Amino acid sequence: MTINSYWGGSHIDEDHKSTRTLLHYLMRSVAAGANYLLNVGPTAQGQILPIHAQRLRQVGRGWRNTAHPSTTRARAHFSLAPLRRGIRPTKARSPPATKRSAPVTVRRITST
Repeated sequence: MTINSYWGGSHIDEDHKSTRTLLHYLMRSVAAGANYLLNVGPTAQGQILPIHAQRLRQVGRGWRNTAHPSTTRARAHFSLAPLRRGIRPTKARSPPATKRSAPVTVRRITST
């Protein structure tokens, strides 16, 4: 994702995405368990455009204000139990959303 339409810096590109749009894509990525890469192309002098710096600050503030209550005490979850086939929705009795060809087993690595 880029703030404007180019991966690199472009002095002719004035099509900057709004803070609302950038936050929308960030929240969709997080909701899907994905990473979010937001590219900021520098100018020929290596500077970040003021409008891009402003958008980055606004997205940071918007994300902090939106996600702070849910991420304050968040902890990573890790289990060594074998995983079942498929990825399930939040309700345990729902059918799998996807199927895998074989079950996945997590094995412990021990030092000798």
